[in-house]
Amino acid sequence: MNYKIIVAAIVIGALLVGTLSYFIWLRSAPKTLVFLYPKEISANVNGNFTVFINVSHVSDLYGWQVNLEWNSSMLELANITEGPFLKSRGQTFFSYTPDKNRVAIYCTLQGNVTGVSGEGTLAKVEFKVKQHGTCTIQIYKSYLVNSMEKEISHSVSNCRVHA
Repeated sequence: MNYKIIVAAIVIGALLVGTLSYFIWLRSAPKTLVFLYPKEISANVNGNFTVFINVSHVSDLYGWQVNLEWNSSMLELANITEGPFLKSRGQTFFSYTPDKNRVAIYCTLQGNVTGVSGEGTLAKVEFKVKQHGTCTIQIYKSYLVNSMEKEISHSVSNCRVHA
């Protein structure tokens, strides 16, 4: 009888250790991040600077949308180009819709392909500095989807501009 209790205790202990290890591993696994790089920018009035929209720790990224906003009395959108991250898998559709102090940027792979995993640059955004000051270029909405059209959970990080 004592033998059965000892075996049961070992089995239960092994299950507990396995379960705890799994949850600790999940908590320590890197989370997907969409971030503006660099985090801090010093720029000159009437000069241009570039901000990169990057992603890290992503799996199977098939499409994305990032909406940015900024202080339009200080900054003016100059240009946007697609980054190499999704293009590394194949043909893409890239577009953006600008407004006075906002822009919505979209990109998706085309065709029946798997998404891209890892880290890289989604887009390059250029601004012109109109006046002295400090402002934040903020990601106010963002969506990432995988090749199964499921949303990918992620966090975001903005950047600060000083002129």
